[in-house]
Amino acid sequence: MLVYGNWNSVIRNSAMAPVFCGTWTRGLSVDDVASRYGLDLSKKSTKRWSDILAGWALIGEFGDWVLALECNSHVGREKGFIEAISRGGAEAINYWWNVNGLSKLQYAANGQVITGFEVSDGGGSSWWGSNPDALDPYLEGLPFVKEGMKRVEGFHFRSYAFLLIERITGGCFDESWLSSPRDAYELHGFAE
Repeated sequence: MLVYGNWNSVIRNSAMAPVFCGTWTRGLSVDDVASRYGLDLSKKSTKRWSDILAGWALIGEFGDWVLALECNSHVGREKGFIEAISRGGAEAINYWWNVNGLSKLQYAANGQVITGFEVSDGGGSSWWGSNPDALDPYLEGLPFVKEGMKRVEGFHFRSYAFLLIERITGGCFDESWLSSPRDAYELHGFAE
């Protein structure tokens, strides 16, 4: 798996290369995000990324957003999850990939998927949601195309998805985020 930019060392040095799932949320506190994951706040511990095992998540501030980063889990991509976590005026971005090379990014607000696309194929005709053009102001210079646009070859789409997330959130996904103490929880799946 190729990821370029500052994310290369983050992904490769943290054992996230085979699978990844991160959900960025604005308008909720760290505890609110944990609650919407269905987690028991009394079971919260404090850990760094290097301390957690598969099936756990770190949840912490990411500028004005909150990042829930899952270790070998994909709760954030489960059906209905992004709608549920963005209810009540919140916003959420979920980005994931799996060992089969599938990779999707979705943006939701106020309980509704606004837009999403297949990162692994660079967008193309696979954009969906109530407003597939909602992220267009953040796409300038990125290789994610819309239907009818010419695809630019040779880009490493996963890297550019991180750049898109950084443009939206104003934060930076880097090794300092992973090495800082964060709230940690064992995940149990999402129930609508």
